[in-house]
Amino acid sequence: MLTDYNIEHKNIGGKEESILYIKTDKKQKNYGELKGKVELSEYQPDGAEKDMIYEIRKNFQLGEETLTKPRREFNDLSVLDRAMIDQMAYNNFMPNDGDYNDGDPLSEWRSNAQRPIIRNKVLSIGAHATANVRAPRVFACDDDSNEQKESEEVMSLLMDLDNSRANYIRTYLYTTLTALFQPASIVYREYSDVYRMIRTEEEDEKGNIKSKLIRVKDEEKSGPKSEVVPVEEILIPNFYENDIQEQDWVIRRRIISYDTAKLKYSDCKNVKYLKPGISVIFDDANQGFYDVYDPEMRDYLSEEVTYWNKSKDIKISSVNGIIMGECDKKNPRKDGRYPFAKMYYETMDEGKCFYGMSLAAKMTQDAKIINTLYQMMIDGTYLKIMPPMVAIGSDMIGNDVMIPGLTTTLTDEKSSLKPITNQSDTMSGFNMLSEVEKSIDDTSVSPVSQGQATGSTNTAYEISRLERNASTMLGLFNKMQADFSIQYGMLVKNDIIQYYTMANIEDILGKDSLMYEQFIIPSSNDAGRSKNAVVRFKDMDEIKSKDEYLEKSYKLLEEEKKESEEGNEMNIYEANPILFRNAKYSLIVDSEIMNPNSKDLERAYKLEAYDRMIQNPLIKQDLVTKDFLLGAYSDLFQSTEKYMQDEQPMQNPMMNGQQPNTTPGNPQNNMNPSETTLKSEGSLNNLINK
Repeated sequence: MLTDYNIEHKNIGGKEESILYIKTDKKQKNYGELKGKVELSEYQPDGAEKDMIYEIRKNFQLGEETLTKPRREFNDLSVLDRAMIDQMAYNNFMPNDGDYNDGDPLSEWRSNAQRPIIRNKVLSIGAHATANVRAPRVFACDDDSNEQKESEEVMSLLMDLDNSRANYIRTYLYTTLTALFQPASIVYREYSDVYRMIRTEEEDEKGNIKSKLIRVKDEEKSGPKSEVVPVEEILIPNFYENDIQEQDWVIRRRIISYDTAKLKYSDCKNVKYLKPGISVIFDDANQGFYDVYDPEMRDYLSEEVTYWNKSKDIKISSVNGIIMGECDKKNPRKDGRYPFAKMYYETMDEGKCFYGMSLAAKMTQDAKIINTLYQMMIDGTYLKIMPPMVAIGSDMIGNDVMIPGLTTTLTDEKSSLKPITNQSDTMSGFNMLSEVEKSIDDTSVSPVSQGQATGSTNTAYEISRLERNASTMLGLFNKMQADFSIQYGMLVKNDIIQYYTMANIEDILGKDSLMYEQFIIPSSNDAGRSKNAVVRFKDMDEIKSKDEYLEKSYKLLEEEKKESEEGNEMNIYEANPILFRNAKYSLIVDSEIMNPNSKDLERAYKLEAYDRMIQNPLIKQDLVTKDFLLGAYSDLFQSTEKYMQDEQPMQNPMMNGQQPNTTPGNPQNNMNPSETTLKSEGSLNNLINK
């Protein structure tokens, strides 16, 4: 969006013409560059629409200032400069592929090699930080602060389904990596229904084929979507407000193709004014709008600017300066939140600044020293292997004599060729390089701290210490990830309440009750679900008694058994959409989510527990073998019965004239039939209590 410009109106040859001047540099005081004559635009809004364009333009200028103003937090660099430098460091940028320019023979032999230090560290820490994808735990309660476990379970299932649909694993990976080499990593999330036109062919009564366009829902582009947004696309008013949800407004500016813009806003009334590569600007002098060629875009591109204002609860989209849709369009999110979540690597102050310090910026100075030493050591090695020579005497001895096996005859007996002694100490360079690499490890994470063992690790304690050590060294960044997962989870949770519990409008007509979408959540070993889950929203009267609750639960249990007989193992959940929406949800990231135990650690714990319990006479040995020995291996746990011996019939001690053992230490002879029945009933109640 052009913001720094001036339009002068001149009378040339008896005809009034408008001439555009723009600034090519933000530091330029005057509008020095002449862009030529401009014409009035066909788009001439007035009233509220004109006021909204003025507001967006004014706030766009403030947001650009936030990005381009030098900051002491970035060593007098702007956010854009810091982002560019860190991006180049991560990509190991070298001009001209590291080669010296032609025509500089004195320096051509010198090494210009660089080690990808920052890139390797970013990818290494990114791999450790994303080893476990963190998702928050859900807690639900009613208005009286009573916990609602059923609502928690259903919400957790739907959040897992939403994360799968939106490819949260990919978003989490790129969000984490971006935070390591950018001042901020910002994720945009939205839930939308996208429609497109497709061509169909029909045969009429005479056998003629006619084609027509019909509007259908695009299933691939509809639903939850998330993407990592570049830093330069997000404009905010307050540099010293950390929480993006507390900003007065947020603007996202991006370049899209002209065809995409026409298709996306095909239903808007102002799309007819849209032209490729041409922006509409506002002149304060005569309050008119003019068409100009935007120097920052090509002819086939368009600039999309989306403006959110929380206090006004609006979301306005404009393309090339033309507002698409209503000028006071309500934010489609019912929670009123901005559809963004943010994180960074390290904070730069007391937590006020919106941006943070990236790992690339933190390692820049040490990386420069290492690369300088690296080049010096390579040059020194060259000089030691092939030192420069000095020719003594009247004979001219050139490079052409430095050929193995070549015989050269000299006329002057005093002529000789001697090397220039190279006094460079490459070992000092290697020692200094080692010291700086230690500084790099202190700045980021050393190999040992990353969890790399120095010897054999056999016990669960040793494995757990390595995992905890790596988590501790990345503890600060892990907390940043946890904060991001809660921000993103809040957007997901509110989208579920707003969209997943909505009745299907197409299915309402001709039906006695509202129809809702049925959700199938696949089984997941990571989430601890061995069966598929089915969630149904269904209008139902409030359950007022325990007997009524059990009756409905038994019906679901019978349906589960029937599906199981047909080979479909699943757990079925039915929820009242109204009560589900009215529950109060909060998201929690606890230690188990932050530092989950790996499968190797869980296996080591089970085997150690097996070693301690297998000889204990008070413990059932068959269950210990199943759960802790075979259960330590997932492939064996699926078929434990074939490894277990058949139970031997117990000999009746009365047949041998012996008295039964009724001591308190033998629990098997103190069992009460009624207790066994209650246990079974309790298990059944837990199973159907969904």
